[in-house]
Amino acid sequence: MWTHSHQCSQTIAIAWFVICLLVAPLQAATITIINIDAPNEGLNDPAPVTPVGGNTGTTLGQQRLLAAQFAADLWSALLVSDVEIRVALQFSALGGSASGAVLAFAGPTSIFRDFPGAPLANTWYPSALADTLANADLDPVGVEVASTVNSDVDGNVVLGTLRFYYGFDRNAGSNVDFVTTFAHELAHGLGFSSFIDGNSGARLMNLDDAYSRHLIHRGAVPPDFPSMTDAQRLAALTDGPNLRWNGPNVRAASGRLTLGASPEGDVEIYAPFPFQPGSSVSHFSTSLLPNELMEPFITGPIHDVGLTLELFQDLGWQMLEPMGFACDTMPGGDVSQGQAPCEEDVPDNGPNAQTGVIGDVYAFEANAGDQIELQVDTTDANLDPALQLLDQTGNLIASGDDEVPCAVPLVCQHTCPQIVQTIPASGTYFVVVLDTASESCTGGSYEVTADGTGGITLIGDDTTRFVPGGTSLQSWAKGLDNNK
Repeated sequence: MWTHSHQCSQTIAIAWFVICLLVAPLQAATITIINIDAPNEGLNDPAPVTPVGGNTGTTLGQQRLLAAQFAADLWSALLVSDVEIRVALQFSALGGSASGAVLAFAGPTSIFRDFPGAPLANTWYPSALADTLANADLDPVGVEVASTVNSDVDGNVVLGTLRFYYGFDRNAGSNVDFVTTFAHELAHGLGFSSFIDGNSGARLMNLDDAYSRHLIHRGAVPPDFPSMTDAQRLAALTDGPNLRWNGPNVRAASGRLTLGASPEGDVEIYAPFPFQPGSSVSHFSTSLLPNELMEPFITGPIHDVGLTLELFQDLGWQMLEPMGFACDTMPGGDVSQGQAPCEEDVPDNGPNAQTGVIGDVYAFEANAGDQIELQVDTTDANLDPALQLLDQTGNLIASGDDEVPCAVPLVCQHTCPQIVQTIPASGTYFVVVLDTASESCTGGSYEVTADGTGGITLIGDDTTRFVPGGTSLQSWAKGLDNNK
């Protein structure tokens, strides 16, 4: 395991003032990576490399920048903001050893309070969120987030022979998945950060911040951070597993966890003793299962933001609404239109599938040459899923069965399916999830996710939504019975 550490690489600017509001429709956030590396370094490193995992860069610097934007687009596809979010990124030698290193750090460059649109008075908000809530750029000169990545990871000493993996397909092997690393760091800059002093328990200028307002110390009186004294907060910062997040959105979604949540839905926050600067409080606990993106140590490739999505809603972020998916364009078979996704009587052209197997069907549009990565993960142990990609005439383009580990190991000892495919021609494509029902698996729930390096349009019941290239599409969740 290797540390994900977050800090502010610049001095945080503090501001509160009155501005004029502008009114604009809700739209997906635009997150722009700003390269602040010197020539021939970091994001400008000219060392030749081979394209990998959907990343078409031919120099190390190009691959780094493309992977950083891919990670940023994971968030862009989920967050609503009419104000551009600018992220200053550089690679620097941060050192480390053969057994451990800080991979990267990031944080907001400014924080604001009492701006027009602020949900709570006398409360600090990170720059990107404050801009979004105010519907204006509160600091038009500066960037909202700053991040530094450890370039030594790509050398021969730090972490030994391991390197950053810059592909988009989660196929990092024993290497360190860069998309996971940078998506994690971006989350710190977007708001997954506490401003409580780890040495004293004091609030910044004796005011609450949006993150710490949702922290509670289970069993303490009072339990909530805003009501505590500095000494009480200080005690809570090192009392894991009793430091908890109790925002309503996280609590409502905490049932996805098999470990790390209380019966009431409060979720454990990382609070080891002694206090660990850069890690304590501003991460989920390492006890959570399935593993979350925002734990302090990398546990493998994770491109699903998980409970961080609901935590951001607790902070005040708005999310793009999930869409239903159309069934009436599915070729052939007996399609039942109802709650999305639809169901299709799938022919015998998939892995381990038999004639008459019922599959859940999702639709999207893509352009020739786009690369699509599809992956199914299980949310319980009783489903043995398989995956198909069909073209607009119903022909099988690709299939998957046991390519990647499942978040929840299957009782039938199988693993989860993945497809990485270049789209052969522009048009409509269908994703079919099957239950192969082999051995002791009896059916259950799953989540299917899609990443696209080109532009992909999700097909909804009565509408469509274009998703830019390199964006992680909306996750589709569904229960699938044993239909063998």
